[in-house]
Amino acid sequence: PQNPKTPDQRPYNYFGMFSGIKDYASSMKTKLGETYTSYRGDKLDQLLMEATSNDNWSISNQKQYELAENGFKGFITNHKDLPTTTSSLVKYKILICHLKQDNLQEAELILNKYDFLDDVPVFYYGNAAIEFHKNNKNEANSWLIAANKIYKPEVNQVYRDSLIEADWIENIE
Repeated sequence: PQNPKTPDQRPYNYFGMFSGIKDYASSMKTKLGETYTSYRGDKLDQLLMEATSNDNWSISNQKQYELAENGFKGFITNHKDLPTTTSSLVKYKILICHLKQDNLQEAELILNKYDFLDDVPVFYYGNAAIEFHKNNKNEANSWLIAANKIYKPEVNQVYRDSLIEADWIENIE
């Protein structure tokens, strides 16, 4: 059989379509590092930054808290325009790294930048982390109960996950 001469008469090349999508996805993956600094909007910026942050947190899950702390600090230094929600969460994780290294004074310096009126729960969860570090579980749980009354469940869960990863509370799921 002869090949049709016009594009609309040719059978569709599905393999070519998938190859094109694969190439596009690969090029986007490469460009994402450049894209997030200029792209502001929706979820892309947030997801990229959280992914970087989670890489540092997985280091702390391996009990290498000094390395994780330095990673988080570098992350904040390299991303000056972080949304408050993201920067506060990263600072909270730095606070936990300080506590896990028995550096209560540095943790308190971070916590002193937050108060009960903030839109983020660092004040409550930071105080809970400090109380867990001091082995005052009842006081720590009081801070968690207060946070649960104020903030949305999904926000509480993100902060609570850090306490689970730090081995201060159990995962009840």
